[in-house]
Amino acid sequence: MFVRTKEEAKEVLKVVEKYVGTRLHLELNNKSRYYPNKMGLDFCGFRIYESYRLLRKRSIKKIKRKVRRWNMLYERGLLDLDKTVLEWNSWLAHSSHGKCYKLQMNIYNKIIFKEYLKKPYVETYGRV
Repeated sequence: MFVRTKEEAKEVLKVVEKYVGTRLHLELNNKSRYYPNKMGLDFCGFRIYESYRLLRKRSIKKIKRKVRRWNMLYERGLLDLDKTVLEWNSWLAHSSHGKCYKLQMNIYNKIIFKEYLKKPYVETYGRV
């Protein structure tokens, strides 16, 4: 949750702890804390800020590793193209929920068999 002040954060944390304890009969992990907005929130593969979302760094490293592996397997004639298309489409759909068009194009351009894959579309994120 994003709140404006530290005091608000403390109040919200108390309310959440109470709700989780009484309604769900659970306890919050002692790692539950509040942080400044500028740090963003790490959730579902994204770093979420007040006005935009970015992919996690480890998600970016992971897809870059996959692309290098795909290229190597393609050159050797060992690439399972059907599986690769599914993996690419999955990553493309996930990353399209963030502000990632330039990243998508950068990674797409490193693929040597791109004629088989869907090209990233121009982002509409944040436009009205």
